[in-house]
Amino acid sequence: MEKVRRVEAAQGEQQEFATVKSTLKQGKSAGPDGIPPEVLKNCDLDDIILEICNLALMENNKPDIWSL
Repeated sequence: MEKVRRVEAAQGEQQEFATVKSTLKQGKSAGPDGIPPEVLKNCDLDDIILEICNLALMENNKPDIWSL
């Protein structure tokens, strides 16, 4: 049962990331991470980016800018 929940969560994260990624405007300057929107939008880095973000959040080792 736990595996099913992890898969559902992962699918939700991927869908959320895809939605956010679709709103990126090309030709704009890079954000604080220094990555231009074209790289995020056009390169197949979704799984890598999600894994890095999830690890940072799970290990409570995230940039201060991520905190509300």
